Amino acid sequence: MASAHTHISAGLLLGVAVGGALHLDAAAMALFAASSGGAALLADADTPNSAIYNAGGLISKVPLWFLRKSVEDKHRGPTHSPFFLGLVVAAVSLLGWFPGHLPIHWFASHDEWLPVGWPDRIALPVVLSVLFTRTTLTLGTPMNFRPLISKHHRRFIMLIVAVVVAYCGYVLSAAPHFSLGMTLAVGAGYASHLLTDWPTERGIPLAWPFSRRRYALAHIKVYGFIDYFAGLLFFGFAVWLYIKTAHGGGVPVSSTVSHVVHAIARHK
Repeated sequence: MASAHTHISAGLLLGVAVGGALHLDAAAMALFAASSGGAALLADADTPNSAIYNAGGLISKVPLWFLRKSVEDKHRGPTHSPFFLGLVVAAVSLLGWFPGHLPIHWFASHDEWLPVGWPDRIALPVVLSVLFTRTTLTLGTPMNFRPLISKHHRRFIMLIVAVVVAYCGYVLSAAPHFSLGMTLAVGAGYASHLLTDWPTERGIPLAWPFSRRRYALAHIKVYGFIDYFAGLLFFGFAVWLYIKTAHGGGVPVSSTVSHVVHAIARHK
């Protein structure tokens, strides 16, 4: 795998690009871009030496252990194939469609403070954004993470991110085609992982499940200079594109703040 930071930077970049193409406002673009950055780590669920595997302690290790035991190959197996990408996109799409089509709204609270479809509109963005934030605040390889700040400060920042993303998801969830946007964000992030692993030495199984052969576009060394440089380049370009799009193609930031203020007033 490429480094985790290269993956989240590529996912962030594709998330911003998708948001710009959809003419999203600043808040929605930030929500989908952070979700895309977190989704860029999902393919590495097949190895214990990954950011996603170690992100949530036993909460993440136990279900991912079963996933590892169920796949045929070790790392760079089925989860790194376009076929598995299609399965993930289909699952996220169903997650957004299914709750609203139940005869009883099992996924909504009785007093309606929790919107229908909250797993797709609140829970999923929060989990992916926190995963993105946690990885951003660390350096080094998965086996030797070096935090940029203390554990308590990291947890505090991740808590703030979770609260902000949850509220943004709640406010924006009423927007039409929100689930479609989240599906595109997760798909873009997952696809970015495959694209950044494809040029590395081990390649990816493009034809799985029909063939286990891995195809390598190049032979870039993982955790090498090109890997880290690409990660920095992707991240810088993503920030530049977000600023340019948020003030140009999308709704200005001031309009977004005004929208959030009015939304708060309506819910009082």
